[in-house]
Amino acid sequence: MPDRKHTGSEAPTPAVELSAGLEALRTLLALRLEETGMGPHPARASADTPRRWLSDPLPARGRSDLPPLPSFDPNGRLGQLVKGYGLDAREQYTLLATLAPELDERFDMLYGLLTRRPERDGLTGEALRNLLAGSVRGRLAAARILRPEAPLRAVGMIRTESTGPRPLDIRILPDPDLSRWLLGHPREEPEFSSAFPARSLRTVHTLDTLALPPEAEQKLKGLLDRIRLRSKVLGQWGFQGHHDHAAGLIALLEGPPGTGKTTAAAALGKEAGLPVFRVDLSAVVSKYIGETEKNLSLLFDRAERQDWILFFDEADALFGKRTEVSDSRDRFANQQVSYLLQRVEAFQGVTLLATNLSRNVDEAFVRRIHVRIRFPLPDPAERLRIWTGSLPDELPRKGTLELEGLAEAFPMSGGEIRNAIFHAAYRAAAEEGPLMREHLLLGIQEEFEKAGRLLPKKGPLPEGPP
Repeated sequence: MPDRKHTGSEAPTPAVELSAGLEALRTLLALRLEETGMGPHPARASADTPRRWLSDPLPARGRSDLPPLPSFDPNGRLGQLVKGYGLDAREQYTLLATLAPELDERFDMLYGLLTRRPERDGLTGEALRNLLAGSVRGRLAAARILRPEAPLRAVGMIRTESTGPRPLDIRILPDPDLSRWLLGHPREEPEFSSAFPARSLRTVHTLDTLALPPEAEQKLKGLLDRIRLRSKVLGQWGFQGHHDHAAGLIALLEGPPGTGKTTAAAALGKEAGLPVFRVDLSAVVSKYIGETEKNLSLLFDRAERQDWILFFDEADALFGKRTEVSDSRDRFANQQVSYLLQRVEAFQGVTLLATNLSRNVDEAFVRRIHVRIRFPLPDPAERLRIWTGSLPDELPRKGTLELEGLAEAFPMSGGEIRNAIFHAAYRAAAEEGPLMREHLLLGIQEEFEKAGRLLPKKGPLPEGPP
């Protein structure tokens, strides 16, 4: 989608943009209704219309007689769409026609009159065809706007719902997210469903507050630059016109559990100003043939329209290596992997993948990855940064916590350190006292026991409760 972050004072408001567009749409509606005899005298038209239709058929050829549209300001929201996608007059009128009933329900009634079946109100395929052209040639061209590969449908600005067996027996609706944006309404977070099996991912952290080794930190900041500067490099510098799939960006975050991959993904989105959605693999993968592909297609299409970052955790479960085919299940699994490889590569947005087992990711997919960042277990210095940064300033403390010693003695991931601190804090709160070193040691013990690991001998623990 075009850049939606323009906040300059010269940008027109949605009300100003849409008022000018709807005035042109009203003019076009009046013209078409007059042509069909459904104009300002409907009583007379009911008797005259059949005779007029037989005696005055549609011309086979003819120049477009669409009333001129206003020149939408490229800084405005509608103007950004028109300029960014090069929408012609028919496409602009189509988009306006889908939005108009959101502002005035009488448009739905007028659309019904275009088909001479007033009982069928709303913008249908037949109504849109009759709205956009007054000649046979023009109507054929207008019908092509509704093909799946046509711009408005291909990028998801409009969607269709079937109402009958004929190609034009469809109801045409605007994409709800795009509609809210064009109308100036606040953005609504999509609800988790089979059509959008993902949940918003947020964090209080930034890239600077993550305790990572220098190489990983540098690569994350380089990835952030690629996300921020896509429009400049691809658009202004012309790379998108010279390379296929140039807008897509795929990054693999690999490393043991608890090393900060999910937090880093959320921090990237936060600093780039883009929402990050974590895909629920259980809601995507289906035992039924074709359902997984359908679920993913809906997910990618919506994320692409809204410029959302998609985050796949445990990516090796979806992007695993293809196997030799010995039965129908192997063939089905390989088909899913092949579809994913193609769909992710075609995605004109940012895809972040996290895995604990990068060796299990399909080699063909690894070749499609643009940025690969390793998240190793932290060393003592990084563990000290995590210990220090994870304790709030407001936390009451007693005695020395000796964080340097804890960081040196106990090899733990960032996630384990965080869990140990929470365990210690709740233990201290239950005792109605300040946090002490003994509480932290008990939290560490809890994490080692959960993981089935033995405590290092150099890490002394208290014999009983503090």
